[in-house]
Amino acid sequence: MKKLLSIGLLIIVFICFAFVLSGCMNKGNDLPYEEQVNIPTNNPSVDNKDDKVENNNQDENVNTQLKAEKALAPLATKNYYIKLLTDAENDVGQIVKNATVEITIDGNNFATDMKDIGYGMIVKDETMYSIMHSVKQYVAMDLDPNAKQEMLTNFTNENFINAFIKLGTKDFNGNNYYFEEYKFENETNVLYFEGDTLKYIETIPTDNSQASIIQIVEISNKTKKELFNIPSDYTSFSM
Repeated sequence: MKKLLSIGLLIIVFICFAFVLSGCMNKGNDLPYEEQVNIPTNNPSVDNKDDKVENNNQDENVNTQLKAEKALAPLATKNYYIKLLTDAENDVGQIVKNATVEITIDGNNFATDMKDIGYGMIVKDETMYSIMHSVKQYVAMDLDPNAKQEMLTNFTNENFINAFIKLGTKDFNGNNYYFEEYKFENETNVLYFEGDTLKYIETIPTDNSQASIIQIVEISNKTKKELFNIPSDYTSFSM
């Protein structure tokens, strides 16, 4: 299964994405690139010929200027919230364009909500709640502490910044953006910025399989407590 985002951790985001985007978000990758990506402007385009690029020659002065370190700093903490848009498969097998995904961490607990595609998940203490919004039901399962710790393995700025290979400007999604590129074992991640604000992350697998894009709506170091609440009219069931 191809992850929409991992950023060597993370991705986007620490192993969180490997968890957050689990299983329900890979079918869109089977679509042609132009059909798969439908972020609210034109389809993304990159003109490599006109890219203005500065390579990383182990120049410490360049690394201290990297915008990713500041933009992703909340993800290295025990309390944060991230909201993104991406294409995903819903609970009836349809591809939803620009589905909203919310992720929050509160100490050793975390939650994700993907109402646009019918799913949600809460990990609290040693219990994992898998939520199905379309039928207003949820299932509670005991979670192995080791599995939970793996999910909570935090991304670190140091590891991420060490993967830096180049920066510059390029045309993307109809605009010219400053970008930073990071190369990991299985993928390359290109981060696009508007000023100091991270706007998009493009993940390009090293096996030349389908690239993927997410749009970052918000990243903050505040927990969104509401994501840990299961609606009162939802009922539980057993697997």
